Amino acid sequence: GLTTDDIEGVTNIGSWFVNNTTIETFDEFERFTGMTTIQGSPSYSGGFMGCKSLKSIKLPKTLTTIYNGSHQYNNTGCFRDCIALEEIVVPPLVTAIPHSFARGCSALRSVTFEGEITSIADRAFTNCTPLICDIPQTVTSIGIFAFRSCDMSGVVLNLPNLKTLGGIDTFAYTKIKGIESLGEITALTFQGDPPGYYSQYPAFYNCTELEYVNLPKTLTNIGRNMFQGCTKLVIDELDLPNLTTIGVSVFSGVKIRKVKNLGKVTTFPQLSCVGTYIEEINVPDTVTAFAASALNGFTSLHTLNVDWSKIITLDKQALYNCMGLEFDELRTPKLETIGSNALYNVKIKKWLDMGKLETLIGGGTTHQNYGDRETLEEIVLPKTLTSISNGALHNYKYCVIRD
Repeated sequence: GLTTDDIEGVTNIGSWFVNNTTIETFDEFERFTGMTTIQGSPSYSGGFMGCKSLKSIKLPKTLTTIYNGSHQYNNTGCFRDCIALEEIVVPPLVTAIPHSFARGCSALRSVTFEGEITSIADRAFTNCTPLICDIPQTVTSIGIFAFRSCDMSGVVLNLPNLKTLGGIDTFAYTKIKGIESLGEITALTFQGDPPGYYSQYPAFYNCTELEYVNLPKTLTNIGRNMFQGCTKLVIDELDLPNLTTIGVSVFSGVKIRKVKNLGKVTTFPQLSCVGTYIEEINVPDTVTAFAASALNGFTSLHTLNVDWSKIITLDKQALYNCMGLEFDELRTPKLETIGSNALYNVKIKKWLDMGKLETLIGGGTTHQNYGDRETLEEIVLPKTLTSISNGALHNYKYCVIRD
């Protein structure tokens, strides 16, 4: 048998245990104190990948590095697919969790980080469905799919040193409770196909237990659908002074009370937040266009602070059914395009300057492209007008038209 000296003299286990389906416990591994690295081989990450019966293991305190292997997504992962493993204690000298470290460990309930972890790589804990663990505040980067479909019930992310966060599936379908800090990250981007396509989702997609989030004011870019499906999330005041880019439906299903600042965006986006909750929006001075359905269905919105003199485009249904908005006089001297039902049910008394419109678009009997029919009293047609479509001002019965 092996002596203590033999065990302590081992410095590399290579692929000795890979795909071993009989080993159930290996707490003795902590005695392999000659090891500083789980080395692996060119085609495997080494370690205990595929040990489907392994329930318990203790790692040597001397470990500093866990090797990634040479293939990022195939045939790698120190504990990948160890489907019986319930707990991992990461030794204190390890600072980086490699990709696919415990991917697919479907019984893994607990991970304890004894040291100052700085990075958690792609897919490190993907599909560890029962996993609940606190992430150290020392972490500076988290990769894509890192905690996808883990439980994470009650976990609050407090990551003041975070600099990068993978935008695809990082915490999608988890039950995190709150986001206290995401450090000073500048981007929360989703570069994949639309949500669900090829099973890719934004970082916080469908976190149904997420109740609050403190978004860094350093953010310049938020990708589409980032918080879609976070139906318990409430944001009292959205304040992102450095924002330049925001995708569609970032806050779909989220309750936002006030949009204070969206930085320097040039097109006001389709927010898709809960329309019966939002009350006030400040539109940046840089905005020249409202996207299609930008404020669609915001029935509780009563204050829209916008410099109408800069607006060039009102896309279709841009302010659809914003029935709480009232404008005694509206002047849009630069307006060039207005889409179908852009101002449906918006209460405008006098539209005194329609800018550079060339066509008044029409529509069916339900269309209200130029505000609420019962409210509009006067409209001044632009001198640039060349055509008026059928039904353009259908049933605006109290309106006086001037040119």
